[in-house]
Amino acid sequence: MEFEQYYNSLFRIHYSQFISQIPDESRYHDDPERKEIITIQRSRLSNKYTYLDFLKGEEYNHFIIALYYSVLVDMVFFTYYPQNYQQFQSLTKYPKFIGDCLSTCRFHLEPNEIFKIIRHKIDYKKNLSLAIPVMKTEVLNFFRDYLPEIDGEIFWNKCKENLPI
Repeated sequence: MEFEQYYNSLFRIHYSQFISQIPDESRYHDDPERKEIITIQRSRLSNKYTYLDFLKGEEYNHFIIALYYSVLVDMVFFTYYPQNYQQFQSLTKYPKFIGDCLSTCRFHLEPNEIFKIIRHKIDYKKNLSLAIPVMKTEVLNFFRDYLPEIDGEIFWNKCKENLPI
């Protein structure tokens, strides 16, 4: 299955399955009252937990790449468009990638950290490159349809500047 097909058909299902396994105190670490902002603590992607064991082979690779892009897009939006972030966050519900308690749980981590902690190592540079056309289209369509006041091309270029490829 190609990344585009995975992203458009299975990613959201797998994301929900992954997130639903994480205990509330971690999943809503930054929003325990409202439970609207989802957090993924670094260790939740590691060998310490089995949350991703339902994913095998190519689906695992695609999931990690799609998760990376979700975290990246959220981080770029928060950094460059803070005045519109609340609206963006309410539309996307993209997760925040944070450190682990007790020492780094109040810090948002760079999405590149995902590749350092995951249980099964992947050729992330190759996979990120192959996903670029899909994710660019996703970003451009999102801004066209939901936030037309933001230039999708400029936003995508900011995302590309942060890719580790």
